[in-house]
Amino acid sequence: MNTEHINLVSLKPFYTLTPSFFEDTIESINELLIAAGFKTSISCNQIDPSVLNIIFGANSHLSPPLAEIRSVAKPEFTVVFNMEQIKYGNSFVTPEYISFLAEYKVWDYNQNNINAMRLYNSDIDAFEFPVIPARKFASDYSPNAQTTPLVHDLSFWGASCSRRDELLQSLQRNGIRVNRVNGAFGSALSSAIAGSKICMNIHALDSGIFEVARCLRPIAMGIPIISETSVMPESIDWSQSGIIFCDYADMERVCLDLISHPDEILRLTRKNLEFLSRNGLSAALLDSTRGIVAKSINS
Repeated sequence: MNTEHINLVSLKPFYTLTPSFFEDTIESINELLIAAGFKTSISCNQIDPSVLNIIFGANSHLSPPLAEIRSVAKPEFTVVFNMEQIKYGNSFVTPEYISFLAEYKVWDYNQNNINAMRLYNSDIDAFEFPVIPARKFASDYSPNAQTTPLVHDLSFWGASCSRRDELLQSLQRNGIRVNRVNGAFGSALSSAIAGSKICMNIHALDSGIFEVARCLRPIAMGIPIISETSVMPESIDWSQSGIIFCDYADMERVCLDLISHPDEILRLTRKNLEFLSRNGLSAALLDSTRGIVAKSINS
């Protein structure tokens, strides 16, 4: 196996180059791997046995059945990047999926997910992999969107659930112009949120895991984010960014206050960009990346 070449594989029901939810994470990891000295490729459903493959989307509603993945993506040349929030009671976390993870090396965006996996199976061999926005996200959206006036106070995207819907509807009743984005991924998501003052991150599950994938593009674009209080990854301290973390009960009040203070929005925008300047592709992050790849190959 060529250990200097890493193939990042997006799993989908059929071959397509249309972006999905996983693409931003893939693009961000790809940039980090290249900066760390690896040759990379990005593919859809194409496993290359001659290189190390990192597969994204296993167990999602978009992926092929686990048995089908297992038959092609052999553990000796495959790492599974888990994107599920691992928690008892999460209907997506089935015994079959846990058994699947136990057969592979696993990368995850949050150590707390890994800890939860090991409550199911203590033998799962997993590593937290740092995920920080790709630099291209700052400018890879529609030129027309770059001159879009701020027509929305707030943008949110993610599956509908009662706790999300109730908060967003309450904000609308208080005069906040809420932009519910649906089905926009990749650069289309950037274009959809470019006319927003702020973005919001509301948990769907009570695991409280920080949904870093949702925040990658707005952070890179400099858009401030109000996020529900989150369980953070160990590799990146997001509390130092321009994200405001607060409890669910306080999110409406914090949003209304921030919308009414444009100078604070500007300060948080600068803080986001300064955070990326300090942390994106830092020597420590690149060393960590090389170490995780080495352990995935040799352990």
